[in-house]
Amino acid sequence: MIDCAPIILFVYNRPWHTKQTVEALQKNSLAAGSELFIYSDAAKSESAKKDVDEVRGYIRTITGFKKLTIIEREKNWGLADSIIDGVTDVINRFGRIIVLEDDIVTSPYFLQFMNDALGFYQNEKNVWHISGWNYPIPSDGIHDVFLSRLMSCWGWATWADRWMFYEKNSDSIIASFKKEDINAFNIDGEANFFEQVVQNKKGTINTWAIFWYAVIFQNNGLCLSPVTSYVLNIGLDGSGENCATTDVYSNYCKKDKGKYKFTQAIEENAFFLDGIKDFYKMNKKTKFQRFKQWVKKNYLKEQFNPSVLGVFINPFYFSRSALSNEMKRLITHLKGTVVDVGCGTRPYEESCLCDNYIGLEIDDGRDNSGKNANFYYDGNVMPFENGSVDSVITSQVFEHVSDPAIFLKEINRILKLKGKLLMSVPFIWDEHEQPHDYLRYTSFGIKKTLQQYGFEIVEFRRTANNFSALAQMVAGYTYKLFNSDSPYLNLLFIILFISPINIIGIILSKILPNNDDFYLDNVILARKIDEY
Repeated sequence: MIDCAPIILFVYNRPWHTKQTVEALQKNSLAAGSELFIYSDAAKSESAKKDVDEVRGYIRTITGFKKLTIIEREKNWGLADSIIDGVTDVINRFGRIIVLEDDIVTSPYFLQFMNDALGFYQNEKNVWHISGWNYPIPSDGIHDVFLSRLMSCWGWATWADRWMFYEKNSDSIIASFKKEDINAFNIDGEANFFEQVVQNKKGTINTWAIFWYAVIFQNNGLCLSPVTSYVLNIGLDGSGENCATTDVYSNYCKKDKGKYKFTQAIEENAFFLDGIKDFYKMNKKTKFQRFKQWVKKNYLKEQFNPSVLGVFINPFYFSRSALSNEMKRLITHLKGTVVDVGCGTRPYEESCLCDNYIGLEIDDGRDNSGKNANFYYDGNVMPFENGSVDSVITSQVFEHVSDPAIFLKEINRILKLKGKLLMSVPFIWDEHEQPHDYLRYTSFGIKKTLQQYGFEIVEFRRTANNFSALAQMVAGYTYKLFNSDSPYLNLLFIILFISPINIIGIILSKILPNNDDFYLDNVILARKIDEY
């Protein structure tokens, strides 16, 4: 049997991510022959303590490995210092190591690939690092793996006689790197990795991986990567430390049988390096492109969370403004792990004080790249365990559900007892997203429906329960009547013809009395009190 390298896993306060990572690792055939070391960092603040405790409770139950060793930090180290210390300690005892963080889901063949690579290149001293991930770039159709200067920390491995040179010293790197070194470090200027060294020097960020890359680079080392990734990063939802919300690096996890041939040419593969350069080139934006992106981002924000500007550019100003105000007020009640069912553009995520925000969408068979969901499902079974979610939000989705019973039963199933549900659903609105528009609910109807499926109503609100509801109907009718295929003509029409309706609606809403029988949307905060 193969002599397996030890695995080291770093966890903090993300219970759901940790479970996904561990469960995937347990499915590896070499898991039973591998020692697993888990470093659990202490809570940075009182608000993180609950989730840290939940993670620690879970990792103590882990089975399926040769041996499990848990190191629970008594104080908060931070990810960078914890990784440097943990890797150094374990690798000095075992001579090699496989490293994971709590958001890296592995293929069933990940451990096989990493151990085989560690054995194959152990005596090739120019190979310093093994990666489990690769950029989403084209293959040459020949190689299964390739060598390059670039290091990835999304599931990686190395040896003690390479790691011994690790040093986190931004001053030394900045002083020793010449202009041509920086250019090569940044793959001929296509990326800007060196800026991470500078940001560490300034104290803006505190990371470890860029210094490992710098050590490898300074020693003319090479890093091995698979052509097809053996890992999937599920942490690109903004929940991780030093982690932005983006899907540009997404790649699929290798699921077919692990078959690969290692290269014996110990040199940088120009074809794949060019592919990585092209990847960064395609995702590099000019100042004008960044300005356009800023305009688009703020325009979209005005569509769902309108400010005063929305009066002039949003044909659904009253509906979106009233809904946004109520949703942002009530979303502060949602804690822990929150699943946004039918997340769309995730318009309320910034207002949520939760620890982990997960977007879920229907898999309609179309291209999902560029969408904002973390997970997709078939509309029947949501991809979460029973009682694993603290809160659920679903806004303007329920009217599009053809079978409300299945939908609410699933939400009830995944929610913990006393978990919160924040829902909005229209009472008055025109047909939209045809033909998948099925229902409208009165205040009495939606309350009764939720109670039938194990929920109690905590708070209920009607939106736009004044003249603004009528103004919105007129604005919506006018906009759809003259709507064109040109977004620029539409915007001009809104400014010239819809904004006056909005302004009149605002004035009359201040003058005329409210009417609770005539409103736009129901907004409900509910609590799960029974299993269904």
